[in-house]
Amino acid sequence: MPNLDPDLLLAHLEYTAWAAKKTITMVDKLPAEVVTAPVESSFPSILATLQHLYQGDKYDFIHLQGGSVGVGEVTPPATYAELRQDWPRLHAEMLAWAKENLAACKDVVLSGWSISRPAWMVVMQMANHATHHLGQVVTLARQAGYRPERSDFTDLILYYLQRYPKQPASAI
Repeated sequence: MPNLDPDLLLAHLEYTAWAAKKTITMVDKLPAEVVTAPVESSFPSILATLQHLYQGDKYDFIHLQGGSVGVGEVTPPATYAELRQDWPRLHAEMLAWAKENLAACKDVVLSGWSISRPAWMVVMQMANHATHHLGQVVTLARQAGYRPERSDFTDLILYYLQRYPKQPASAI
């Protein structure tokens, strides 16, 4: 099992929150009907895609804390207005927990999936899951006519450069 630096794991949870916040800011610029309009994608709308991410984050966070819940038992906020309020609160709660507990439990094997996995894998998957679906949201916004601005970009490297601004290139 790799010995991952807890700070790197925390950085990935922070990235997830950062990217979600930037995406919410972008979605706020869209007409309300675009957020709920039917689309041909993994989920039936931009809102449904964001709700799926919220569900995944909450599901994984419950498991990281040692709890257990089924995937279908996590109910996302019903409206975009509720989601844009609740999701940042969930991320704040996750980050507060991670700062206190992640270093000690990063190698704890968690169950609740078909295959048990250590906490560090769950954290890395959370960031990967966010990257995947937030990219879909940007694509759906483009298809609806929105032209993303540089401030909308959620690339992991942009987050790293912000979090580690004075690091030499070889350290990144």
